[in-house]
Amino acid sequence: MDDFNVTDSLKKILMAGFGAVSTGMEKSQEVLDKLAERGESAYEQAKSAGKEAADKLRKAYEESGIQELFDHGIKFKKEDLLTMADALSVEDILWLQTELAALAVKKASAQQPAPAAGEDAGQSTAPNEEDICG
Repeated sequence: MDDFNVTDSLKKILMAGFGAVSTGMEKSQEVLDKLAERGESAYEQAKSAGKEAADKLRKAYEESGIQELFDHGIKFKKEDLLTMADALSVEDILWLQTELAALAVKKASAQQPAPAAGEDAGQSTAPNEEDICG
């Protein structure tokens, strides 16, 4: 009978091991399912928050008028340019004056047709105020 008890005890120990593994697997599966559920919920929340942030940025961009500036260019009145130039240093104003003069000559020469053969090349081609100011 002692052999029976030893065999029976070994069988119980072996079955207890299988039970422990089985229980551990079941508990692991439950924990995994709960974590997956929480992760899915967190993913959906993050996705929703990202979409909401993108929508807010898109709305702010559309309301800002920035796209219109890119589409149509920035328009300034002459008075606005003078107001901005008032903040420049003397050196910057002199530099700007030189650059504007060069630009005026470039634009005036682009608007003037080339003199035809036989025309007096010594005629004045100085731009008038309308040519310079647009």
